[in-house]
Amino acid sequence: MIINKIINFFKTLINGGENNVKSHSQDAELYQNSIFYNGNKTEEIGDTFELKPDTVAENAGVGRRPVEERYPKGYKLLNEELSGEALSAFDRLAENMGMEREAAAEYIVNLCETKGGGIVEPKYMLAVTFLESSYKPNAVGDNGAAVGLGQFHEIAVREVSDISGEEYEYEDRWDTFKSLDMIAILLKSCFEKTDTLNEALGMYNQGTPEDAKSPAGKAYAEKVLKTLEDHA
Repeated sequence: MIINKIINFFKTLINGGENNVKSHSQDAELYQNSIFYNGNKTEEIGDTFELKPDTVAENAGVGRRPVEERYPKGYKLLNEELSGEALSAFDRLAENMGMEREAAAEYIVNLCETKGGGIVEPKYMLAVTFLESSYKPNAVGDNGAAVGLGQFHEIAVREVSDISGEEYEYEDRWDTFKSLDMIAILLKSCFEKTDTLNEALGMYNQGTPEDAKSPAGKAYAEKVLKTLEDHA
C-alpha cells in the first residue's frame, strides 16, 4: 500500500511537470497572439495574461514588445518634446497616474484628441501644465486660490463645466485625471476663440480673447513657448 502511494506520488510530480511545460507552451502561444506582443492582434486573452504581461512573458520565454511599439504616440511625444527637468517631473506625474512614462504620455495625446477636440497639440498641453505646476497634482498658487496641475481658480472650473456640459467640482482640481481633462477642455476653448497660437496660450492664463492680447497674455505665451524650447 505504502509503495503504491509513493509510486502515485511520483507519477503526480511527473505529470505535473509535463502540465507545467504544456502550460508554458500555451502561455507563449497566447502571448504571441496578444495585444502585448503583436500590435495587429487585439483579441481578449483573459485576465491572467492581460493583468500580468511581464510574468506571462517570463514564463513563456518571450519578451514584451518594446515600449515604442506599445505606446508609439506617447514615446514620440516624450522623445521630441521633453528632456531634463521636465522629463523627470513628468516621471513623477506618470507615477501618480499609475502608468509607465510612455503610457501616461499616450494618455495625454489621446486626451488632446478627445477632450481637446483634436485642435490642442499635446506639446502645448505639456508645456502649459509644466509651466503651471511642474506636473505636481497638489500644486497650490495665488495664495491658495489656484490649485492642481492646471492651477485652476474656482471661476475656471465653472467655465470648464459650462464649456463642456459636464459637471466639474472645485475638488476635482486635486484629481490628476480630472485636472488633465479640464486643461484639455479649456485649451480647446482658447484655440477656438482666438486667431493665433500666442493668443490661445495667453487666453489660458488671462481668461478672455481680449486679455490674451494684453502684455500679461503675451508674456505668458512667450513663457509657454520658452518652456518648450528649453525642454525639447
